[in-house]
Amino acid sequence: MNRIRTTVAITLLACAGVANAKTINTSTATTEQLLARRAVIENKMRDDNFGVFWGPTRWISHAAEKNSVLKEQQAITAELARRDGANAPTPSQAKDTMLLNAFKEIARHDYGNKSDRSLAATCYKQMSPATQHIARLFLLDRLIVGAQQGKVTRAQVSAIFQKAVARGDMTRAEMDAALRQVPQR
Repeated sequence: MNRIRTTVAITLLACAGVANAKTINTSTATTEQLLARRAVIENKMRDDNFGVFWGPTRWISHAAEKNSVLKEQQAITAELARRDGANAPTPSQAKDTMLLNAFKEIARHDYGNKSDRSLAATCYKQMSPATQHIARLFLLDRLIVGAQQGKVTRAQVSAIFQKAVARGDMTRAEMDAALRQVPQR
């Protein structure tokens, strides 16, 4: 009789383990699959929905399944963190973004005083060459706005754009298109 009970208990544990073995390969699964599986695991944890629901085998199957689900949850969390870290900006990219935003904020004003121009120049010098290029293009756009507001003449804009073409910041076609936006006064 004891042997039959043991066999039944082992069979039930095996069935419960096979029925609940829905682990996924975290390295090959898509982010959406990982997030969906994490939601299922969190619901299972909240409802304490592990193992067989009746008899003394519940304690054993509950503990075994909970253990495997916790390990799977840790693996999913680690994989999602790894993927998020791969998309995070590097410290130099974050610094360039901060400098560019500060530069743009200063440039949006009229460079009212010498300290503003000095601060903008300091930000510009600390940027990477690619970000400096973006900053120069931003200034060229601000120059068009200034010309449209009558603060800069068309001749001044044209001279600055010709320097930008010589420096490689814009093509001649881009310069011509930009100059069409500048009113002739």
